[in-house]
Amino acid sequence: MTNVGDVHDTYWVEHVLLPDDSGWGVVVDKDTIRLDHKASVGVSVNLSSPASAKANDNCSVFLRVQSTTDASVWDGMKVLAIVDPDLHLELEAPVPSMLVDPGGTVEFPIVVRNAGNMPGKVTILVTSSEPRPGWYVLLDAGSLDLAGGEEQVLELTVTAPVDAVAGAQQTVKVTGVTEDLTSSSSVKVTAVVDEVYAVYPVISSNMVALHAGDEATVEMDVTNEGNTLQVLALGTALVPPGWMVTFEMDGAAVQDLALQARETRTVDVVISTPHDARAGVSPQIHIVLTDSEGRSQTLPFQVRIHHKYAVDISAPVHEGAGSPGGTIVYDLSVENMGNGVDTFTLDHGPLPGTGWSAVFTTTDGNIIDQVTLEVGETRNVRFSVNVPARVNAVGPMDLMVSATSTSAEKDEVKLSLSVDLPDLKIVSVTYDPPSTVLRGPIDV
Repeated sequence: MTNVGDVHDTYWVEHVLLPDDSGWGVVVDKDTIRLDHKASVGVSVNLSSPASAKANDNCSVFLRVQSTTDASVWDGMKVLAIVDPDLHLELEAPVPSMLVDPGGTVEFPIVVRNAGNMPGKVTILVTSSEPRPGWYVLLDAGSLDLAGGEEQVLELTVTAPVDAVAGAQQTVKVTGVTEDLTSSSSVKVTAVVDEVYAVYPVISSNMVALHAGDEATVEMDVTNEGNTLQVLALGTALVPPGWMVTFEMDGAAVQDLALQARETRTVDVVISTPHDARAGVSPQIHIVLTDSEGRSQTLPFQVRIHHKYAVDISAPVHEGAGSPGGTIVYDLSVENMGNGVDTFTLDHGPLPGTGWSAVFTTTDGNIIDQVTLEVGETRNVRFSVNVPARVNAVGPMDLMVSATSTSAEKDEVKLSLSVDLPDLKIVSVTYDPPSTVLRGPIDV
């Protein structure tokens, strides 16, 4: 701006934006200027276009300078701004990393954006600096047409191998290039194989049979179908008191088990029982496998203890004596020496002759022929022998009494029996009447 007048003067600087509602912005760095005669000064006019401006959009600014002394002295000029065509490409990956299961698939959204104002065609390329065998990558479009300011979302699918181990990863680079090669952008995404926990223990038998005091071994196969090393602590629960459950491999005791991915190993489970283990099926015993994360698996099994049948019958006094028409009573004790509840049948050997009888009774006098006893229980019974009224003397003789279990295990006790006759002698005879009429012998 130059003062072409003859005197120094002060000028107002004004501007008008055409059109005034276009969204453009204008800034003039001076609003008043004082100039000497023939002096000049520069005026800066800054125009800014809106973010949504399209290629070749334009805006005008009319600049007017007027003397503050004489309103008739003024000058003006028009400035025109035109938006340059621009295709500016931007790529974005909102989720740069994802976990994927072995053999699984993940989808990465890829945002392709034209931050410029000119439409154009974009080619999309997928590359990897370290491609890994078994991985598959698929992009749902190889090229796009984008208007100025437009964005589209593509889907990048990454599939992991079925045998991928935990922590394995595949990084993929997605690059967009404009058709005229003036703009490009790229992003990277990474698929990481997640840890898969899949431990499957199997026991060869969930019912183990053995005798009390013995031990048995069953095999447990443990398979790691997961994709990472698993270290399992071997433990037990609900083991009856006095019992033992231990683990062995190749004859050596072990307390934990290490399994690589897709590995199977066999562990011997050794069950030891006490000598007094009760016959029958035990409550469930648990084998517990616990990994480093605290996840546990339980294998239940039971033990069947074979029934050991044993009985003891005894008499504190073996000898018994009586008289004709009397009863000889023996006290007996029957003890269950086995390891389970049992019923014992009571019996006796041959009696001295006809007319004799014998019976077993409780101590209360109830007639019985069997007793049912718990493990280790002893029951007192009585054995009564009835002697006929007319019987000759019987010298000491053996009489066998037995108790037999349900499995025919038998025990006997030998008793001694004797019968004594009354020892009588006639000292005198008194007749009534004193004499008899008849002659001959008289029975007395």
